[in-house]
Amino acid sequence: MKKYIKTDILYLGISRIHRNRANLIQTLKTVSAIKNFGINITLLLPPKKKKLNLEKRLKEIGVSVDLDIRFTQFLHSRWKKLGYIPLFWFYKNLINKAKTIYVRSPRLSICLTRQNIPHCLEIHNTDRLQTENYLDHIIYYYNKQVIKHLFPISKAAAKFLIEAGAAPNRITVAPSGVDISFFKDIKPFNENNLSYPNIFYIGRISRDRGLDILLSIAKQGLGKVHLVGETEDPIKSIDNLIYYGYVPHSTVAKYYEQSDIILLPYQKDLNHVKSISPLKLFEAMASGRPIIASDIQPIREILVHKKNSLLCDPSDITAWISCIKELKSNHSLAKKIGLEAQQEVYKYTWGKRAFNILKSLKLL
Repeated sequence: MKKYIKTDILYLGISRIHRNRANLIQTLKTVSAIKNFGINITLLLPPKKKKLNLEKRLKEIGVSVDLDIRFTQFLHSRWKKLGYIPLFWFYKNLINKAKTIYVRSPRLSICLTRQNIPHCLEIHNTDRLQTENYLDHIIYYYNKQVIKHLFPISKAAAKFLIEAGAAPNRITVAPSGVDISFFKDIKPFNENNLSYPNIFYIGRISRDRGLDILLSIAKQGLGKVHLVGETEDPIKSIDNLIYYGYVPHSTVAKYYEQSDIILLPYQKDLNHVKSISPLKLFEAMASGRPIIASDIQPIREILVHKKNSLLCDPSDITAWISCIKELKSNHSLAKKIGLEAQQEVYKYTWGKRAFNILKSLKLL
């Protein structure tokens, strides 16, 4: 067992290290970036599989910093019904010595409030706060300052919290980020490929993330459609469609390098669409390729139509096809929006995210 040294931040996470989820990547990238500022941060996670090689797994995700990660059975989902009480007993010393407790799970936050443990909460899914009856509890304990600070990942989520009664003075918007170094050596965008472009979608694949839109585009024969990521819904085998399956996060830049157009077709029935801040949005921007994305509020916080992207109605296949045709015929626009997005993305590095969090916590 690691010695209990005094830590600046104790991050309590519920992401499983062996699962290929964006929430795990975001947690590890944030913790890594915070440590790069010289902050002592300890990450507690649920138990890992016995045969899992942690060093190899972190390399797959693209995390090179030596992190203080501790795996505990007391963060396993089986303890939810008991409010994770054994966790607070077993790690009492570590919890008491930490300057700040940080979580991104509303359920875990509620368990901390019941133990009267001050902490900060990162907000990802505002719809879930309502459907699972967390919202009133969180707002109440935030205004009592047991929840010391709220970190919504989008301005839309921040607005939702303020309208629900949260005082705005301890709310900091902290969007997801990107590791720009992953993209520094990829080939620049080549507009000459737009006659028959490679059209990429990279991320978890499902109907509520636009699978039907992607299949329809492939059927139109406007280019070759490439899908990279794990799938939640079946993918039909059709012409002009290539499915790669899961790839390690550390390798995604080479798939962006092969792309000529990147699609982000989030649908309005995606359960966290009102407060989304997807990693792949910032990765797409870093690649310098033209982006076509769903015209939804959280995306409009980052992307502007015909400035650094093309935006269209999420479910209107005609609109998506029109946008692709526009890029195919207007090479100067395609190049312009790709370069503009690439310049804008420097505002959204993991380092910038960590800086804003640490500044809000007064730890810099």
